[in-house]
Amino acid sequence: MNYDNKFRFLHRSIILCYLLIINFIINGINADTKKSLNDIGNEKHVFDGQFSNKKNFVIDDCIPLAFGDFNADKIIDIFCRNTQGNSIRVMLNDDRSPTSKVQYIVNITGIIYDALAADYDGDSKLDLFILYKTTSDQTMYNGGFLWGDRIKL
Repeated sequence: MNYDNKFRFLHRSIILCYLLIINFIINGINADTKKSLNDIGNEKHVFDGQFSNKKNFVIDDCIPLAFGDFNADKIIDIFCRNTQGNSIRVMLNDDRSPTSKVQYIVNITGIIYDALAADYDGDSKLDLFILYKTTSDQTMYNGGFLWGDRIKL
């Protein structure tokens, strides 16, 4: 086919599709859903950073790394490390405070960087995968598992 000196018209439906895609790129898909109107008609963002019934909890020398139900009581518990990175603990939530009871503390030789909570061995008990370095100048990370045991927790 020879396309010289010819102008092709696009169908209206194709043009509308292109305009819709351009609109999503410029404005974002959820641009209108991020805003709502208050009682007097002024625009108000849905997520304005003000949470109702908020509670503050003090966690001394603890950086949370993972959350999960470590003792199978259907309440989320906290897995954290200390600020030096050489000690880990599981803080069991008693539904009054997530920091109510420190149940399990382990000292690690090295520096803990991250943790992932999941049932890795399929025994329906929550396990932890720990990512750590033995020294801060080490280039590679080490990894290890703490296998879940509801009897100890």
